[in-house]
Amino acid sequence: MPSFLGMGSTDGTSIYVPIPKNGSSSHRVMFQNEGWEKLYFGSDAWDREAYVPVRHPVDRWLSGAYQRSRRPGRGTIEEMAQSVVDGAHPVLDENTMRQGDFLLSSLHKITLVKLEHASDFVDEKWGFTLPDINVNLGPTEIPLKMTAKLDNAIMGYYREDFVLWHMAI
Repeated sequence: MPSFLGMGSTDGTSIYVPIPKNGSSSHRVMFQNEGWEKLYFGSDAWDREAYVPVRHPVDRWLSGAYQRSRRPGRGTIEEMAQSVVDGAHPVLDENTMRQGDFLLSSLHKITLVKLEHASDFVDEKWGFTLPDINVNLGPTEIPLKMTAKLDNAIMGYYREDFVLWHMAI
């Protein structure tokens, strides 16, 4: 886990906790443009209200695996999917880690927001306009035939992320 924790509001009340493949680049740009500062472990972030966008685990895994497959020498999305169906560990890199692994138990006040509701949430909460989130690497745009076995393998490993996603507003 890197020492970077998230972006903190200038008034000291809020923190945004980024999770890769959950619109983190768009969020980071927006919060930087609004004057929020980077927070690191050991900062005063623990008592702030944490805002955390979460994404449907299957969509997020597909997006992360597809992004990885576009890098030379990393294998195809089909190979990655087949290895997961065959029982391989589904975590390929930080883009496919469990979303819950990015949440710290020491963050006391956490608001989980489904990625598809993030724009409305930041507008209502802070009056910010979130840039378009690049979610074009979702299951309908990825050149992979989704199978029940792959879906079940992903759902099995990421079951805690499903709980987070279902708890989110």
